[in-house]
Amino acid sequence: MSEISRKALREKEAREILAKFAYQLKLNHTQLPRKGRFDLLSVEDFTIFSVDGKPFVVGRRERLVPALQNIEFIAMLPRVVVDMGAVPHVANGADIMAPGIRKVEGEFAASAVIAVADEKFGKTLAVGVALASSDEMRATKKGKVIENIHYVGDLAWNSTKASG
Repeated sequence: MSEISRKALREKEAREILAKFAYQLKLNHTQLPRKGRFDLLSVEDFTIFSVDGKPFVVGRRERLVPALQNIEFIAMLPRVVVDMGAVPHVANGADIMAPGIRKVEGEFAASAVIAVADEKFGKTLAVGVALASSDEMRATKKGKVIENIHYVGDLAWNSTKASG
């Protein structure tokens, strides 16, 4: 297993991460936690920001996205539903291809952070960055449309399950 490093954050450091997260997701600062124990876990190319021991934000590839365990923020994201044939690929870290998409829920621009769910159970499998707008995604039938940033079973997911 990969080595996990943990660092307790000062309030100022935590505020900086939360401000960047709010900016990237276009959130109001009142929606973010103000108090608690803030930690930063690092494992390979992931950073996990936790509040009171619960994963809150995952950082990867210069992006901050809600941790999959952060159900409140995941529910706020636009969502793409994929067919069951795409599930093992998405859960292995593959980017999402247009042919696997069954439904696009919500309106968003390219570069928006979006949730990816399976069509059978509606469970969130991944959080990614849209490579096309919602309208373009609905219209296209080929090519990569979402960059997979954080997914069920990745190092961030497994590290927080083991340490949380």
